[in-house]
Amino acid sequence: MDLLKKYWRIIAFCLVCLGSLGMGGYFYMAGAEITEKMQAIDRLKNSVVGAQRGAANMSVIEARAKEIADTNAEFEESMNAALAMQRYNPFYEKVDESGKRTPVLRAPLIPNVLPQPASNADAISFRAKYIEAFAELPRRLRARDKATPDEVKDFFERWDALKRGVQGTDWRPWGPGGGSVEPEASDKKKERSRAEILREYPRSRLAEEIARKIYMYLDPGAIGRHYIADKQDVPTEIDIWQAQMSLWIQQDMVTAIARVNEKRAAELEKAGQADRAWVAYMPVKRLTKLCIENRLGRGGGSNAGNFGVSFTQTNNDEKKFMVPVALEMVVEEAAIPQIIDEVCRVGFYTPTNVHYELAKPNPIQDDYVYGESPILEVRIEFEGYYFRKVFDEWIPKVLKDVLKNPDAKDPKA
Repeated sequence: MDLLKKYWRIIAFCLVCLGSLGMGGYFYMAGAEITEKMQAIDRLKNSVVGAQRGAANMSVIEARAKEIADTNAEFEESMNAALAMQRYNPFYEKVDESGKRTPVLRAPLIPNVLPQPASNADAISFRAKYIEAFAELPRRLRARDKATPDEVKDFFERWDALKRGVQGTDWRPWGPGGGSVEPEASDKKKERSRAEILREYPRSRLAEEIARKIYMYLDPGAIGRHYIADKQDVPTEIDIWQAQMSLWIQQDMVTAIARVNEKRAAELEKAGQADRAWVAYMPVKRLTKLCIENRLGRGGGSNAGNFGVSFTQTNNDEKKFMVPVALEMVVEEAAIPQIIDEVCRVGFYTPTNVHYELAKPNPIQDDYVYGESPILEVRIEFEGYYFRKVFDEWIPKVLKDVLKNPDAKDPKA
């Protein structure tokens, strides 16, 4: 203790010195580590700055930027080209003599009716315009049905008058010559061709007389007309939407079918056989039914039902709504691929089912004249995809969410 008391100042001084050296060493070491980190950051910064100033790096950046810009432009162009199939209505396109098509933008039949009619007058005007537009469908197909009962009755009366030699009629019989029909002498024995036999059968002659004026047959009700045409009160926005949307679908299908037959007619004319441009030589002979499933929002389809199971499992979502469509027809055997191809060209349609069987022959052809080529009765089912980016501006507010639901089911219905 005496020693500590005597030398305490020296001992304390020594301890302070040793402590200072320890703390100094610690902070020195820590400072060195921090300095190294700062230097590493500086080196990285200088490397980045140097790379930015390097010509080679700038060229890579510029090339990459151009590649991204080109990709975005290509994607935008592809999207616009794809959506153009729905932005434009193929039914109203203009075709010049060279075959060049000029598209026409899709729009409701009259303005100010969708998604909500501006007035009752606009809604009523739409109905009148819809009736006119619907009547254009058979004309585009150059189609009609077989002879009506009244036409058959009138033809038989003229036929009877001709056989009795009544003069003053302006009717000219089918085939060569124009005189009265002379019965064949009983003592004459000769075999006659089917054409010669049918020429003396009035129903067959009437059937051919009608067939030579058309490209194809169209059964009554084959293209369903929306009930808005017969409605007496003011059409609602749902009525107008359903009528307009179903018409757009029908116009797509009619355009596709018409193109198949028009292509054949052009080929016949080019071959110097324009006189054969009628139903007996057309690929599509007859449309018996155009079906649209009731998925336009609270119904709206026509000739609906009996659709098969689809392999795509595609349904409505935020971007599109899907509507099953079917064509039931009598066609040449080789026409099925052509029809599918043309339907896929007019819109976003995917074939999902094809059913066909041989059509029953009718040798005397006293109702429908199909010609000599083998024919099929066919049903082709499609899924039509309609993108909301195109159609959303016309969908009534009350149906916007409905058309997002699977199968367009309405929870409030």
